[in-house]
Amino acid sequence: MLLVWGHFAVGLHFWWRLHRWYQRAFPAILVALALVPMSALLGFAEVGMTMTAHAQADPQWMRAMKARGVPADPRRAKLRATLKDWVGTSWFGVVGLVFVIAQIRNWREHHARFKVTYPDDGVIEAPIGMSVLEVSRMVRRAHMSVCGGRARCTTCRVLIAGSAGELPDPGELEAAALRRIRAPSDVRLACQLRPEVDVTVQPLLHPSLVAATHHAVGQEFGEEREVTILFVDIRGSTSLAETRLPYDVVFLLNSLFAALAEAVEKSGGYYSNFTGDGLMALFGLDRERAEGARAALRCALTMFETLDNLNDRLAGELETPFAIGIGIHTGEAIVGRMGPPKTPILSAIGDSVNTTARLERTTKELGVPLVVTVETLRAAGIPASMPLEEVLLRGRTGTMAVAALDEASLRRILI
Repeated sequence: MLLVWGHFAVGLHFWWRLHRWYQRAFPAILVALALVPMSALLGFAEVGMTMTAHAQADPQWMRAMKARGVPADPRRAKLRATLKDWVGTSWFGVVGLVFVIAQIRNWREHHARFKVTYPDDGVIEAPIGMSVLEVSRMVRRAHMSVCGGRARCTTCRVLIAGSAGELPDPGELEAAALRRIRAPSDVRLACQLRPEVDVTVQPLLHPSLVAATHHAVGQEFGEEREVTILFVDIRGSTSLAETRLPYDVVFLLNSLFAALAEAVEKSGGYYSNFTGDGLMALFGLDRERAEGARAALRCALTMFETLDNLNDRLAGELETPFAIGIGIHTGEAIVGRMGPPKTPILSAIGDSVNTTARLERTTKELGVPLVVTVETLRAAGIPASMPLEEVLLRGRTGTMAVAALDEASLRRILI
């Protein structure tokens, strides 16, 4: 009973473990899986004690019970007694034989091995049955896999540079994922590919693209002050989500957000929050007005340079390179920690914040990646000698003078 129930419980676990509801209900399910066999064993023990008490109280009944089922033919009765004597030993012998055969099979499979060769000439030998991703993890080799090796993304994919024989065909899940990204025939998912011959692979995504973890600033603010606000928005994120698996979109966006957030931190700013496919950052919280404005402009330049570098690293991964639009404005805002008490974030509210968000949208209309207000240029001590644009922002009664800049013009004014 314990053997059958244990097999049943393990099967349910590996069947349901990929579902979120199972992860939440696991404690209750575990209690149920333990109580059922315990109840069965207690019932078995209760029946045994009842039978024993009955047999002790009525020996004649016990003798009658033992006599039931005994054949009247003495030869058949002798055969039954012999089988009864040998059945236990024979059962254990059969189980032991099956165990020995299984161990011999495992030994043979363990010695049936294949080799995986990586681009740096690293060669790893592993037993047949392991996936390429499992081989990489076995030797602690860095190998990208966002979804954990379940064919829910394509970040673990590898280019098959050569093999000593025919590789197994992709399964249904792997084939569907590869069709989604229109991968060529020599690209496979490392988590699903289980070679039986030596194979040479080249991972297509480098683990250095994993998004870093960033922590909010611990300093408290809660006052009205003049700050420089930067809004950045990722262009084309909607079309990216329509042509990619969800895990791939998360991986790509997290890689970009990590790069943008790092640019903010290197420039001395604080990223306030992520707004869908955008980011808001604050500058000048702990420095002079001019330094905060210049830091925001330097951050924008760093973001453009970082974006160019990221697009180079993701060449071939993206049909259209990443592009961003940035709006920068300097003005009064209420700065403080906002949000739930346990997880507040450093943020700002006010007309200046709304103005900056609308400036970022104006970059699409003006066809430039950066729009900076005259207030920010003045705060940074930069003469507004370049051509200015008069733009009308939603919610404002008059026009606002702004500078429409690209990466090259921004670099020139910062020199």
